[in-house]
Amino acid sequence: AAERLGARSGGPAWTLQPRLGRRGRAGAGGCRRAEGLRRFFGNNPIIYIFIIGIVERETTEIGDKLHIHTKYRSMRILLLITIVSSFLIGCSWQSFLKISKALSEKQRDKPGTLKGITFHQIREKLIGQKEAEFLKSEFDTLFLLEKHSIESGAYYGKIWTKHDNLSYSYSNDGFHFIKENLFTNYTSYLVSRWDTVGIREQEKKYSDMIPQHNIYASLIVKRGNSYDIQTIIFKEFFKVDRDRFGSL
Repeated sequence: AAERLGARSGGPAWTLQPRLGRRGRAGAGGCRRAEGLRRFFGNNPIIYIFIIGIVERETTEIGDKLHIHTKYRSMRILLLITIVSSFLIGCSWQSFLKISKALSEKQRDKPGTLKGITFHQIREKLIGQKEAEFLKSEFDTLFLLEKHSIESGAYYGKIWTKHDNLSYSYSNDGFHFIKENLFTNYTSYLVSRWDTVGIREQEKKYSDMIPQHNIYASLIVKRGNSYDIQTIIFKEFFKVDRDRFGSL
């Protein structure tokens, strides 16, 4: 950062500006720095505006008193709000895609003759939808349920945090966002508790449906600067007297 201070009347104003990489983009490690700022200050872009020197101050000395005059430049403020917000959102977006790719490796998720694209590719498309805006923000814990129907070729998914919940299907005509449960409440309940023992017990007792689908359940937990990713693949289970109305 560059800093200049005029101590006498007529001295130059001081400004503080961010250092950018080549062609005005954030240099290497920019997302890591943004991550640190977000942890400390949150996601309010107004705070960052003052950090990077939106406000210009001019100092003049009159007698024994130092007067500070502050000039606010509205156009510059609006411009930097846009730049800073886009930068922070962009970093979160990239972070989710990296997590998604790592999850795909854990799932051993690969395209095949019956499954044209991977769940990771679906998530790459999903992040661009306005309904999935919350995936561009920070989260402590994220749950996912995903499955693919061989019969219809459609993909089904549910992603939720403590504050947000999104259910969707994806096929040749794009995304459909669904309010109804695509997975039973009891399945979501067991995944929310990450009760893998309970999941296996239910699979053993109640997975005799036809057609039979594999469900991919995932838990992503933020630990410091990294994410712990766990996943389990199981056959879809359904107990009629418990699950037909979607209730526990």
